[in-house]
Amino acid sequence: MSSVITTPQALFEAAKKQIPYPENHKMVHMPTLKTIGFFPGGTGLWGGNGNLADKDVLILGQDFGNQATYEAFEANEDDKTARSEDPNVNATWRNLLKLLKDLNIDPDRCFFSNVFMGLRSGNAQATGEYLKPRDAFYAENLAFLKTQVETIRPSLILLLGKQPVLALLTAFPGALHAWEGFNSMKDLLTDRGSIIEAKILGKKVIVAAVIHPSLSTANRPKLFNGNPGKEISQLVDGIKRFRFPLGR
Repeated sequence: MSSVITTPQALFEAAKKQIPYPENHKMVHMPTLKTIGFFPGGTGLWGGNGNLADKDVLILGQDFGNQATYEAFEANEDDKTARSEDPNVNATWRNLLKLLKDLNIDPDRCFFSNVFMGLRSGNAQATGEYLKPRDAFYAENLAFLKTQVETIRPSLILLLGKQPVLALLTAFPGALHAWEGFNSMKDLLTDRGSIIEAKILGKKVIVAAVIHPSLSTANRPKLFNGNPGKEISQLVDGIKRFRFPLGR
């Protein structure tokens, strides 16, 4: 499948074919692919267009939020600041771009995506854990996560928070053995190590877990004993140790 998927639109169409959305399900499909934003709400490319062939960094969040918020946003053509990709408005993008700058990673080499391809139904809580591994839809999205990884063939995967870590562990059993059985992000960030090397689909991949950018300002000082810069220094040291090429 990966040999024919070179654009975000082709990947979007593959998701619609591969993942069923039953009526009255916890999640509904994303209706269209917009220009800017995390996939599947946007192309997943910082520039908003182009192809996937030259992306070697995969950045994974959990999902795109809930249906009610998305529909209200789309209906209000006069004010799109609620989910603007402008880093001066959107805290997630602002903190994520700062993180990439601190790591010396050009956002143009990244594919920004999610584990779960859809919107939380209705006005369900838009953050936090939503789906559990026993849900059939969870398994279907993990199968598509494999398609995403196979398509991008990343050399570095950045996981934004606990749920993407759990998803990658489940999708590729045994590949991230150093993290198996972890209890919390604190467990990875301060005990086991937040960056490891894994073999995924026959390729060595650097995998790093980071605090979700929307929570960075509040949570980093708590997890690192008042030293929020420690997360960055650990990531930089780990990336250099595994010889990932920075600054491209």
